[in-house]
Amino acid sequence: MKRVTALILAVAMALGLSSAFAESTFIWPGELVNFGHYEQDGNKGNGDEPIRWVVLDMDFADGTIMLLSEKALEKLPFNKTSNGAAWGDSSLRKWLNDDFVRAAFTGEEAAAIRVTQVEDTAEQSYADANTSNRFSGVTEDKVFCLSYYELLTKVGRYAFCEPTIALSKKNIKLDKVDGVNYCWWWLRTSAFKNNALCMAGDGFTSCYEHFDQAVVRPALWVDASAVTR
Repeated sequence: MKRVTALILAVAMALGLSSAFAESTFIWPGELVNFGHYEQDGNKGNGDEPIRWVVLDMDFADGTIMLLSEKALEKLPFNKTSNGAAWGDSSLRKWLNDDFVRAAFTGEEAAAIRVTQVEDTAEQSYADANTSNRFSGVTEDKVFCLSYYELLTKVGRYAFCEPTIALSKKNIKLDKVDGVNYCWWWLRTSAFKNNALCMAGDGFTSCYEHFDQAVVRPALWVDASAVTR
């Protein structure tokens, strides 16, 4: 096994691929990794727990991987008021890039998260639902919610999302599928009127942007060498 791994790494380096992937021995989409900490077990006395992430994508050129939290981490509205905010103006975007980053990551970990050009465009949306044509265009974010298009093309079986123990104790919206309770979690894609899309159990739904029973699954791009298995 060591000889095979060494051969793969040698080929990677010969092709000029990032050493970050060499150090991580290749992290592939579908794997689960740890990065950062957040309160999840409902016992604040024992400190925050490691956040488990699903690897959705990778970029060999710069040694980064795209992550989505395996479980929902917090209950928040898409926007605090109902004023038809798109992703770029939403209170959820502000929370993810401010409060969440400071709460979940050390300074070194936060520095490993890449600033991403996040698209909120017609190409990323569900046209039949976004009748108001509300788009932010391109924003620069460290942490973001997935778009409708990213959910369809990258997530697969991990579209089903369970809450953490701490989150399950709060008043959140759940749908039962095959005996398992799955969260309603926000996408960054706008929907009807002042609504945004949620992944709800095994399908999509349109929720008022100030709906306070939906939950958050952060996504981000990070240096592969910063995560652990």
